Amino acid sequence: MTRFILKLAAFVLLQASIAVGVVISTVSTDNQHHYLAGALDKRQRLRQTAGGRIIFMGGSATAFGVVAAEVERLTGRPSYNQGLHAGLGIPYMLSEMETLAKPGDLLVLSPEYEFAITGDCRASVVARMIAIDPGSVKHLNRMAWKRLLDEGELNFLTSCARRIAPMLPAPGGKEFRTEQFYRREAFDDHGDCDPKRAHHQTLQRDDTPLPYPDRQTASAQLIHAFSRSMRERGAEVWLWPQPIERTAFSLNREQISRLARSWLEIEGVFLVNQPADEIYEASDCFDTAYHLTGEAALKRTRRFVQMFQQQSSQGALAPIAAGQGHSAVGR
Repeated sequence: MTRFILKLAAFVLLQASIAVGVVISTVSTDNQHHYLAGALDKRQRLRQTAGGRIIFMGGSATAFGVVAAEVERLTGRPSYNQGLHAGLGIPYMLSEMETLAKPGDLLVLSPEYEFAITGDCRASVVARMIAIDPGSVKHLNRMAWKRLLDEGELNFLTSCARRIAPMLPAPGGKEFRTEQFYRREAFDDHGDCDPKRAHHQTLQRDDTPLPYPDRQTASAQLIHAFSRSMRERGAEVWLWPQPIERTAFSLNREQISRLARSWLEIEGVFLVNQPADEIYEASDCFDTAYHLTGEAALKRTRRFVQMFQQQSSQGALAPIAAGQGHSAVGR
């Protein structure tokens, strides 16, 4: 009995430490300017605007891979870039959008391949997001909670300790960089990131292969349920494969092809392109194989607009005035 009580006390103390870390980290000045704090502005923008928007969802491959302002200019339809960090996980992104989507919206989801295959998240990223916005816990699923409690405690405690000793490294190590385009202030009123971001950044290759997906991936099931929910609300979901550098694609061709096949089986969701149509040269990328330079992102954006206009002209997606709403067209 004594042993049980000691274990229980240790568990309660650990959870209390996490809670203290969250509270103290939330008021940290660094957190309020952190890259992930861009989520606060992106959410607020969607809360304050009417439906009928084009909303791009995903991780940093979306943040750096599409120019929503250009989409709005070319289509006349309000457009916003919600891309932030893949490590939050697809369940988190979909749960968050459930609270923000409105009738008439077109939601363009670009899941990063690693997390689309595993359905997982990254504890260091989730921990920092909660430190910035404790209300984000409502978007965590069971797997995210397990990951956070298994691996994320030290991130909370480090955040807490940094209030006392600022020289300690930031939580998550290399997950969080200090370049100006990895700051909250780098996002503009459309949620796009600074287009001048990449001129001095070198592509860092990661030759770790992606895991092999099951025939029906967890993400495909989640996206199917999300799409059904959005159709009931009068919104529509498209899937747009993320950009990827040529060598990285070649290394993971089979895994990505399997994943794309599982996406094709999702009823009512339009696949904008095949993954092979989203390959870019090393000169188009910076930092990682998934981040596009400003020029490459603009070219990719214009190709998306061409697809959007083609679908609209075929009657698959009628142009919508902001706030009027529509019913998704089945395919």
